[in-house]
Amino acid sequence: PVNKKSRGEATIVLLCDLHGACYGENHRELIDAIDAQRPDLIVSAGDLIMDADRPRIDNVLALLAQLAARYPVYCGNGNHETKLRQREGGRLYRELAAGIRACGAHLLTNERRKLTAGGIPMEIAGLEIGLKHFRRVGASRLTLPEMCGYLQRPEKEVFSLLIAQNPMDFPVCAAWGADLVVSGHLHGGCVRLPLLGGVVSPQLRLFPKYDRGEFALGKSRMVVGAGLGEHGIGIRLGNPRGLPVIKLVQSKR
Repeated sequence: PVNKKSRGEATIVLLCDLHGACYGENHRELIDAIDAQRPDLIVSAGDLIMDADRPRIDNVLALLAQLAARYPVYCGNGNHETKLRQREGGRLYRELAAGIRACGAHLLTNERRKLTAGGIPMEIAGLEIGLKHFRRVGASRLTLPEMCGYLQRPEKEVFSLLIAQNPMDFPVCAAWGADLVVSGHLHGGCVRLPLLGGVVSPQLRLFPKYDRGEFALGKSRMVVGAGLGEHGIGIRLGNPRGLPVIKLVQSKR
């Protein structure tokens, strides 16, 4: 639920951790699944790509071009896009970023945009953090001062949607002021057990707290997708690939 001033309803489809996967010829199966939801907004939480090669980039851009022709599409970067930025002087990353924008989608790298979706005015921001926060060994936890250095705090009177790939940063994102955080990255914990949830993340963290689903801290909510592709630990057990659909309902005070 959204408790702001005017009434509206919005359907948001969350893409995360596609890693270059393709569902059907020219992404037909995935696009049909998205069309069935009649979304007002599509948000990508990062890791659309995995390997630094032109065919995978072209594959992702073909998907985004079709989606952006139908719906507003906003993309944030994940650690794989950040890695791509650092390879070969950033050449392939620049091609990816230019392609995303050329097809009509919006790429937010520590940037904010205002928009209205389903009659709900909101501000959407994309957080991109350094690779030091993604190391398998000795990862540095994001702090609130660091985050405020990346992104100025949101306006209090407008619904704030934050794209932040790593769900382990949820406490900081909530303290920053996000009403809704969308994340992925942990692939649902790869293998899931009853009552225990996700067992291990692709970064080899055992029993990650924010593995998949919806979480709450104070007035902030986070939706974590289990991902549409794999890398590293290419195992899914009790953990199907996911296409989360978020319903926002805004009523008058």
